[in-house]
Amino acid sequence: MKTQIDSYLSDFMNEMLEHDDNYKEAIPPLLEQVRSTYHLDVVCITEPVNTASFYYLYVAYSQPTYNLTGQVVQLPPSQFEVALHMYDNSLLCINNEYDKKGAFPTPYNMHYGCVRGLNREFDGAICFMSFSPKEWSKEEQAALIKLGRLYRLILNMYIAKNINLDLYEERRQKEVMLLKAEHEHIRANEQEYRAEHDALTGIFNRAAFERITNSLRSNPHPLAFVILDIDNFKDVNDTYGHDVGDIILKKVAHTLNTNFRDSDVVFRFGGDEFTLILTNYKEDQKEFIVKKIKEINHRLSHLEADSSHCENACDTARELPPVSVSAGAAFSSGGYSDILFKQADSALYQIKKTTKGLCKIYGADSETPQHPGDSTPNGRS
Repeated sequence: MKTQIDSYLSDFMNEMLEHDDNYKEAIPPLLEQVRSTYHLDVVCITEPVNTASFYYLYVAYSQPTYNLTGQVVQLPPSQFEVALHMYDNSLLCINNEYDKKGAFPTPYNMHYGCVRGLNREFDGAICFMSFSPKEWSKEEQAALIKLGRLYRLILNMYIAKNINLDLYEERRQKEVMLLKAEHEHIRANEQEYRAEHDALTGIFNRAAFERITNSLRSNPHPLAFVILDIDNFKDVNDTYGHDVGDIILKKVAHTLNTNFRDSDVVFRFGGDEFTLILTNYKEDQKEFIVKKIKEINHRLSHLEADSSHCENACDTARELPPVSVSAGAAFSSGGYSDILFKQADSALYQIKKTTKGLCKIYGADSETPQHPGDSTPNGRS
């Protein structure tokens, strides 16, 4: 079937064959042409990192908010199984019912189409994304399949060998690295999970925080960093007991984990303190974070001890005391640093001195970062 993007694909192939050293520079413009032609929000190429995780290699987007370039997504086991089998009958997958649950910055469900690579593995894909209700036309599906063929032609090592030996060698080395990483992942999966997840709440712990923040120190993309703690948590423990306190910690962890995007990371830093890394957040989005903390506090003021989140410990109380969190946030134009931690910590300290249950953004009106005990990522009072 002839599509509106056939000429773009033809031009791209000619450029690749004539200048194969520079063909990668032509991929973003091609994706942008496709996105513009079909009025899409995102057109992207995903590449695998290891089992059940992938990153956005090339992304064309309609708004800066939708720029996912370089972000890594770790699929939970249930979603990974779905991803493995969604293409059983075809390389093409069209989905109009996926509920993002905060994975992308939009109020709509994500309507997407994917064409993956050659193997029956989770080996990357070309994706169309629309954040408005949509039915995919035959034209769009045909165009998506053609882009998928191009994806396999360029990135599949068997075909790439006949086009560009350097590209083939790069792909071969990458495949070897992925196989090694997958083998190590399988061997160490359970031990690694326990080492980096909090035993009580099930979210990432401080060890994971250290690993992930270290990996983000050289990241060129903007991010927001947030420190939160539960207001008057000692009084809750003293009044209701530690069993109820543990239930509240689980509830807070669950609320934080389900009210931000899948690409954001929530940590239990210690005690009643949590930290958040919000990827691709710029300082002009500070009001969104303040609003999010207000929404989270509204949910925490109406806690119920249901068994779905708290297991057997919830038998100790059917209604939980209302709680709130206070938060300090800071922004970085590129990557994580210790000063970012100190700035967020300083903002949290300031808000705790005045009005609890709110979020303060570190900025021009904030004091020089300081905290009793000279708080740092490695020694917080």
